[in-house]
Amino acid sequence: MKLPATILMISIALVGCGERATPKDTFAKSSEPAAVPTAGQVLPESIALTFPNKLASDYYYLNVRKMIRHRVVFQYSEGTPAEIDASIKQSMLAAGFAFHDVKPGKEGGTHSRYAKKGYGMAHVLLEPTAQSGTDEYVIKGEVAFDLPPPQFNPPSPAKKTAPPPAGNTNQGG
Repeated sequence: MKLPATILMISIALVGCGERATPKDTFAKSSEPAAVPTAGQVLPESIALTFPNKLASDYYYLNVRKMIRHRVVFQYSEGTPAEIDASIKQSMLAAGFAFHDVKPGKEGGTHSRYAKKGYGMAHVLLEPTAQSGTDEYVIKGEVAFDLPPPQFNPPSPAKKTAPPPAGNTNQGG
């Protein structure tokens, strides 16, 4: 008794399988592949990289202060860390950023900070992956731009102005 019922259920299920769905207008058109952004598109404010590079990653994250930051990482294949750092500094200054400071980074790298009024603080982390004097590595290092995306972060609270000093308010004679 179970076998005929099972055969009946399977045959009913297979009856609807003979027709294939045809796409409507919405699905009939193929979508264009997304273009891979170049360095000029992912970096803001006319920052241009003048050394050979490859975009390694581009993402948003929460920093330790729970602020959203935009991290763009490039790999470079030519040049010394000093040459790459000088090229980035020149590009940042040309884009209207002011050099703030530089600290030593991991394993011979640097952590530079640049500020621009109305934009915020941009961090540039330079990390060489190859030891100096070696040419067998294709990737010489990475440059990470840690940028503030102002469209996601709330504006800083307004600074409170000090009340006028209490004193003689008599203006007349």
